[in-house]
Amino acid sequence: KEDISMCRNLILRFRYTLNNAGQDLFDTEVHDVRLYVFNDKGLLCSIHRTGGKELELDLQSGHYDIVAWAGSSEDMMQGGYIAAQMTDAATHQYQTPVVGETKISDFYMLIANKLLSEEVEGDVVPTNDHFDNLFHGSLTSFDYKKGEGDRAETIDLIKNANRLKVRVNGLEHIGITGANIFLLGRNGRYHSDNTIGDYARTVRYEPSQTRTAESSVEASIRLLRLDKEFHTANPILLKIQDPITGKDIFTPI
Repeated sequence: KEDISMCRNLILRFRYTLNNAGQDLFDTEVHDVRLYVFNDKGLLCSIHRTGGKELELDLQSGHYDIVAWAGSSEDMMQGGYIAAQMTDAATHQYQTPVVGETKISDFYMLIANKLLSEEVEGDVVPTNDHFDNLFHGSLTSFDYKKGEGDRAETIDLIKNANRLKVRVNGLEHIGITGANIFLLGRNGRYHSDNTIGDYARTVRYEPSQTRTAESSVEASIRLLRLDKEFHTANPILLKIQDPITGKDIFTPI
């Protein structure tokens, strides 16, 4: 008999069931999965990519942390994100992750951004106005023995992107015909465990769609993760301002 037990690989299956629909929406919402495998020393040992619900890995026996980031387009990096090894989080310096060098403690996922001028509220704005939905999943402290035969594990993905819809009525009562609506939030940088990264800059989220009527304005704004614990101390603010004077029509919400 031929012994092929040592040829068995690890099968990873992805699903997106953490949603309001109560079903797996992976096929319709997720189209690019990037997998980052870290060994027992916390070093990046391999990077993998798939557009499907299943990925086969040829791993040696060992202890691993496996981090999955995914996007809603065929290329999540072109869709507005950057996988980064932070070399100095306080000064926002980073480089491309390097297998055998990048530590899991220094590994981040960033929204691609550009600096704002000093006259504009916020630090940065997303480079891509219609950035991808961002998904995260992981297998932590994962022990794998190659010789034990077939093994399959499931990684559940959670969506980090949100859409906020804002409608302001009664503009005629304050004598204006429109409003500038935007959000300010420190949530454009993520650790491998999906917590918001240290020294994250304040992102200015502008509406992707705005509709102005005679006495009202509606805006649809895409933004990244809302984290109750983090944003208790660092709240995301909704600002509605007079387009002429730039002054707040309402106290920031």
